Amino acid sequence: MLRIVLLLVAALAATACPPPSTPVCGDGRVDPGEDAASCCLDVPCDRGSCLALADDGSPACLMPWQETCAWAAGNCLEDSPLRCAQDAAPPSYDCAGCGCGDADACVDGICYDAATRAAARDLDALPDDLDVGDYVALPLALRPLDTLPLATAAATHREEPRLDPRRNTVIVGWDARSPDVDEVVRPWLAALGAEAAPQSVTDCAPATSLWPDDTVVAVVPPDRAARVTCAWPGMFVDCVLPTNADCALGAGGSSETAIFLDLDVVLDDADAALLVRVGRAAPALRDAALVEALAAFGDAATSVGEQPGLLVAGRYAAAYPSDDAHVTWVLLRARNTTALRLGSYRVVWGDPPSQQFLVDHDIQTRDCAFAWQPFAPGELPATVTMSCANAGATLTAVIEPASFSIVDVSTSGG
Repeated sequence: MLRIVLLLVAALAATACPPPSTPVCGDGRVDPGEDAASCCLDVPCDRGSCLALADDGSPACLMPWQETCAWAAGNCLEDSPLRCAQDAAPPSYDCAGCGCGDADACVDGICYDAATRAAARDLDALPDDLDVGDYVALPLALRPLDTLPLATAAATHREEPRLDPRRNTVIVGWDARSPDVDEVVRPWLAALGAEAAPQSVTDCAPATSLWPDDTVVAVVPPDRAARVTCAWPGMFVDCVLPTNADCALGAGGSSETAIFLDLDVVLDDADAALLVRVGRAAPALRDAALVEALAAFGDAATSVGEQPGLLVAGRYAAAYPSDDAHVTWVLLRARNTTALRLGSYRVVWGDPPSQQFLVDHDIQTRDCAFAWQPFAPGELPATVTMSCANAGATLTAVIEPASFSIVDVSTSGG
């Protein structure tokens, strides 16, 4: 009886555990001995994609340019600035020799579309002749879009350097006036797998070899990061080409870019620019222009909410897509939501003797300077001092910003 039981157990074991067989590539499982080199159908490629280019159609891990350059060694790709190498190396970017295709033009070695070329600018300050809404246009344009947490947005791009190792440069657009860059940006870099990559603050310094061998992180001013900023002339003073993303392109690589906009900084700039813009209005229309500017400022100040999941290092950071699939906008919620310049000027302009002095001496809004003591985020300074002068005539006012009431006004000269 015992012998029968043992025979049954052995038979069942033989049925449950068949002897090892030859691995079958393409069966959807990783068999013993299979790796990406021998069977990329079952084992994902470390870099590139599993493609069939060989004469026998057998799949192999290939870089994206190997497919496009298979029959164009040494030649330009059609309607592209890329020139294929003679071997498996990445193609070079050669718009001078290959052209740009479409309606783009090769400028200083980079292809640019007509809109970007037309938007190029190198100014000292924001222009004062734009529509009021242009000075806060970007936060308002992004507000209706779906919001993603910072790490989630970055994670959607994590696989792209593996699929195309030319994507070896990570660009961070960051205004030096905004604090805590390392703490806020860390989740973005970590989700991209670039947290340990060396950082550089040098413009136009892309990586020199393929990902992950020489991945670099470039931290640059927002308007130096990528050309998407060129379309917002009321918010970015300059559009100087090439941007850092263009430099990576010209070096034969490409980049993943996040442009961080701290609304505390953005709104402070908008406050100053909108006041200058208001000064273009005739005295009889000035108060209406101030109301319009304050409304635009207020709309932008509430464009990022305290949404669950957005909190990063004490700041609410909302990520949005841009017109470039490889550039992400990141807005940091405003903590300072009061337009100190616009509000202070309006209360002084509403004081009849002060308004008359400003008009009589042709003192414009651009002639006014503002000062206040440093204050904590989310709070207000105790007072704001506004000093406006032209041709020897000066008006100085002290304003209490919690209620925007005048504490003191004095005039001299004229």
